[in-house]
Amino acid sequence: MKDLDKLNYFLGFEVTSSTDFYDLSQSKYAFDLLPMASLTNYKTVNIPFETKIKLLYDATLYKQLVSSLIYLTITQLDISYAVHLVSLSMNAPRSIHYVVVLRIWCYIKETPFHQLKKQFVVAHCSTKFEYCALADTTSELLWLR
Repeated sequence: MKDLDKLNYFLGFEVTSSTDFYDLSQSKYAFDLLPMASLTNYKTVNIPFETKIKLLYDATLYKQLVSSLIYLTITQLDISYAVHLVSLSMNAPRSIHYVVVLRIWCYIKETPFHQLKKQFVVAHCSTKFEYCALADTTSELLWLR
């Protein structure tokens, strides 16, 4: 094994770190995909989905764009709902779905630097679940031993 120095970019994630936090971003991944959607000359939008649009059902490029959007939801949680809705039509998409996907990509073009940051405060319920998972893992290890 080799030490390849500090992690900067891996599997579409840009990693920035300091002594007390890590930032994960997929902005480079998103910018690299914009030409695939032919969106380099489109205007940007500030919301990923308009709730009054009725979804009807279009094919290969649509599936690639939606799959890429699903991967982007790891760091851009604000698009999760809109991506969920368009992913429901992956089997039989129509032209209106393609329009909605293009709108989501225009939103990503507007907000490329959204990222996840390490939380300094953990909710009580999260701590409880972590403790339960630790207890289950410990008992499983003891049983295996």
